[in-house]
Amino acid sequence: MAAQKNKGNVIANTPVIENAPVIANAPVIANAVKQSHDANANNKQIASAKKPRNDVPKLRFKEFEGEWGQKKLESQISSIDSGWSPQCEEYPSEENEWGVLKTTSVVWEGFNPNANKKLPSKFEPRPGLEVLANDILITRAGPTSRVGVPVHVDKVRTKLMISDKLIRLKVIENCSSQFLAVLLGNRKVQKQLISKSSGLAESQTNISQKNIIKN
Repeated sequence: MAAQKNKGNVIANTPVIENAPVIANAPVIANAVKQSHDANANNKQIASAKKPRNDVPKLRFKEFEGEWGQKKLESQISSIDSGWSPQCEEYPSEENEWGVLKTTSVVWEGFNPNANKKLPSKFEPRPGLEVLANDILITRAGPTSRVGVPVHVDKVRTKLMISDKLIRLKVIENCSSQFLAVLLGNRKVQKQLISKSSGLAESQTNISQKNIIKN
């Protein structure tokens, strides 16, 4: 060991290795180490790319083989409207009579067409409000626990109209109305819907068409 001098100043007690061996081909070794690190980094990227994404659902349909993507709800809706609530009879309509659906026609268990009120003969029916198969219905007014409930209309008799407490969605051609109805019932979506509702009390909650479509 010896003291090392640096421009006249002595760096005290600085150890110096005398007769240190010279490493042959040092640049070659350094280059090999760098290539090894690059290879490891590349392998990690490949492994990461092969891992399944956490945000991609595992659910598959036999009719669907493409990649999953993200879409805004409003881009999948062809129309959205609410109905009409005239003063109806207190009993349901017959098969050949016009009726107006109550909010209890839309429940978590599914669509119940029997929950309707007969339209009095003094009112002209509004065929544009008639519910059709593949419509999605959503409750928009009532107690908080009953607002935002979605159902898919698999099949329905004729001459049943939506009330102004129901919102109807129709989807674009290449969108599955059944899948969208299930998605709207998802817990996360439901929390978003309820957060956008308004009302002075839990028994009087409302949600607008705009807040649903912008969800």
